[in-house]
Amino acid sequence: METLDHVPDVALEREIAMLFLSGEKDRALLRLQDDPLAQTHPRLAFQLALLLIEIGDWIRAKRQLDRVLIMEPHFLPALRRRAALLAHEDDLTAAEEDFQRIVEIAPDEASAIANIGVILLRRGNHAAALPWLQRAATQSPTDVRIHHSLANALSGTGHHVPALDLFQRLTQGSRGNINLAADQAMALLRAGDAASAHARFLTLLAEHPDDQRCWTGRYLCASMLGLPEAPKLMDYPLLLRRIRTDLDTSGLIDAVLQLPSLRWEPAGKTTLGGLQSAMLDLSPPSPFHAFGQQVSSALHDHLLQLHDSTLDAPLDAWRLSLPSRWTLQAWATVLHGDGGHQDPHLHPAGRISGVLYLDAGNSAEGDGDLVFGHAPKDIDTAGEPHAHRHVARSGDMLLFPSWFLHHTTPYHGTRPRISLAFDLLPASL
Repeated sequence: METLDHVPDVALEREIAMLFLSGEKDRALLRLQDDPLAQTHPRLAFQLALLLIEIGDWIRAKRQLDRVLIMEPHFLPALRRRAALLAHEDDLTAAEEDFQRIVEIAPDEASAIANIGVILLRRGNHAAALPWLQRAATQSPTDVRIHHSLANALSGTGHHVPALDLFQRLTQGSRGNINLAADQAMALLRAGDAASAHARFLTLLAEHPDDQRCWTGRYLCASMLGLPEAPKLMDYPLLLRRIRTDLDTSGLIDAVLQLPSLRWEPAGKTTLGGLQSAMLDLSPPSPFHAFGQQVSSALHDHLLQLHDSTLDAPLDAWRLSLPSRWTLQAWATVLHGDGGHQDPHLHPAGRISGVLYLDAGNSAEGDGDLVFGHAPKDIDTAGEPHAHRHVARSGDMLLFPSWFLHHTTPYHGTRPRISLAFDLLPASL
C-alpha cells in the first residue's frame, strides 16, 4: 500500500512539499509541528518524519514513524524508512522485522529481501542469509552489492568454489573496490589457500595501507604459512600501551548503567552474555566528556611515541598510514558474571583502539582476560597463534592497533565487568 486515499488538506501537503524542495526545511518543520493534522493523518505525519530525518534528529524521526505505522501499519514508505533507521542504529532485530513486513506486503521487493540477508550476515548467520541473498540476486542480476553479500554468504557456509568464482567475476567488473577485494582475499584464506590470500593482501596493503581488515588478513595468512613476519606484525611490547588513569570511575559506572541504549547481546556485535551501548556522547556536558578528553590525550601521546619508534618493515607502512587529523568514538560494555565474553574481532573502522576498565569485577584468575592474536571461529589457521594475554584491572586503559584480533575469556564474578571501548578514526575532511 504505497499511498493513502484520504488527504484532509491537500493544500498543506503541497505547501510542505514546496518548502522542502526550495530548501526551507526549518519553515516546513515548524509548519508541520504546529498543525494537528501532522499527528492524526499518516501521510502528513510521514512528511514530518522525513523532515526530522533530514535534520538528523533520528530519535524523534523514529517516534514519528512509529506513530505513522500505528495509524497505517501497511504504509510501505514509512516501513522502509523505519527499517533503514533501525539498521543504522544497529537495532538489527527490529530492522529485520520491518523488512520481513515489507516482504509480506510486497513479496518481490528485492531491496527488502537483500536487507534481510545482509542483516543475517551481520549476525554471523551465513546459512540463514544464503537463501535470502540468492533470491535477491536472482531478482537483481546486476546489483554488485547484493552479489557481493551473496559471495560472502557462500564463503561463510563452506561453498568455497562458487564463492570464489563469484568473487572473481565481481572483481573483474569492479576494479578498485577495496571492500570487495578484501573479502575475496579473506574467502581465499577461508578456503585454505593462504598463499594466494597472503599475496592478495600484500597487493591491497601496498595501495591501501590504512585498511585494517587487510592487516588482519596478512597476519592470519602469515600465521597459517609459518612466515617470520607473523610475530613481527604482533609486536606487543611496542604496539600495546597500558596506562593507569585517575578518572572518577564510580561516576562513569553510574552513567553507563543509566544508558538507555544498552542492549543485551546486540545483533551483529561480538558481545555475548552481556550488554553493549550505542556510541556515546563525548561532548560537554555529557558525563563521558572527561573520559573522552583523557583518552584523546593518551592517544596523542601514543601517536608521538609510535612516530619516534623504530618499527620493522611490515609495521612501518601501518605507522605511516595513521591519520594526522582524527576523531574519537566510544561505547560501553557490561559483561555479566555467568560467562559473559566477546568473540574474536577487530575494529575495521578504527586505526587505534582501546579499552578502559571501569570495574574489572572480581573473577578468578584467568577469567575475563583480554586475549590478542586468535583467529575468528570460521578461519582455521592450523597453528599456534602469536597470542598475548592481558589481565584486566579497574582503572587500566589499554591501547592497541585496531586490526589486532582480540577476544575475552568467559568472565565469572559476583558483579558485572564494566568497560568503555573506543576507536581513533580519521577525521572527516
